[in-house]
Amino acid sequence: MFLYLVYVNDLLNDIERSGCGSKVMSFCCGNPALADDISLLALTPVHLQKMVNFVYDYCQHWNVSVKVDKSSVTVFTKGRSQPEVNIRYGNRSFIQTDSFMHLGIVYSYNLKDKDRISQLLQKAKNALFLMSAQCPCPGSKPESLS
Repeated sequence: MFLYLVYVNDLLNDIERSGCGSKVMSFCCGNPALADDISLLALTPVHLQKMVNFVYDYCQHWNVSVKVDKSSVTVFTKGRSQPEVNIRYGNRSFIQTDSFMHLGIVYSYNLKDKDRISQLLQKAKNALFLMSAQCPCPGSKPESLS
């Protein structure tokens, strides 16, 4: 893990110095990373493409591969549908999705919590079902969670 962090730290610093990523006040938050998961957050498709280009150039230089088919782009908007964007990694385009999961949390393009709440409710129902199967107690029916 340490070697990976040494590898990727320069990339994260370069992306941050580019000024293309999102900011909260003066705090740069455009490239959150955990283990081998890196997200790129930008306010415009042009800035996002510049950030992806940094990643592409870095990976080409160090001979590191990125699984483009396991990556996606989601445009956050308050509208009913998200605008189409074409973000490219080299000669391949990322797919555009309405929602995605990052570190176990579901994010939807319209920033509504419906998908996230449904996912958490399903997890709670599953846990309660397993608990009731282990220790049947009166009134512990998973069906009552609706």
